[in-house]
Amino acid sequence: MTASSTKQFGVLKSNNPSNPNAEINIRKEPVIPANSSSNVIANGKPGDRVEILDSNRPANDSRTWYKISCLPQTSIQGWVREDVITLSPPTEEPQAAKIWQLTVTTNTIFKSRPVDSAQLPDAEKVAIPASTILAISAYRQESSHYICTLAYGQKIKGRNTWAVFQDHAQIS
Repeated sequence: MTASSTKQFGVLKSNNPSNPNAEINIRKEPVIPANSSSNVIANGKPGDRVEILDSNRPANDSRTWYKISCLPQTSIQGWVREDVITLSPPTEEPQAAKIWQLTVTTNTIFKSRPVDSAQLPDAEKVAIPASTILAISAYRQESSHYICTLAYGQKIKGRNTWAVFQDHAQIS
């Protein structure tokens, strides 16, 4: 038996009738301040799929706000108002579908195997800059390395599984 959890998703939409392709502001807090762009942390596009993390109807506001996580780049989280999102019914999602975030903390080399990069031909390694963030669907530890499988069909140099030195990356 597979454990599951109920999740709710939605799809972003424009609330601008004259421009249905207008970007959607994703905000740090569930409020539109006097300077309407001062708490915008990212922009979404109509059709972007998001996961609903929370909801809130602030005092003095007649609309519900939703805290969202943008998919597949789950590192973007913020608030949108009910008029810029279409909610999907809650679904059961197996926990096996969990996606982790790999953050490269220092310039490093992704390798085909957990060995010193000098032992590998160029076709089996690639330089990855610090601050790179990747979604991964699975990982394990081996020989001071993380062996990671990239999520969502991502590939680097035609491969979806890479080894990275543990001291050069964080997984959350």
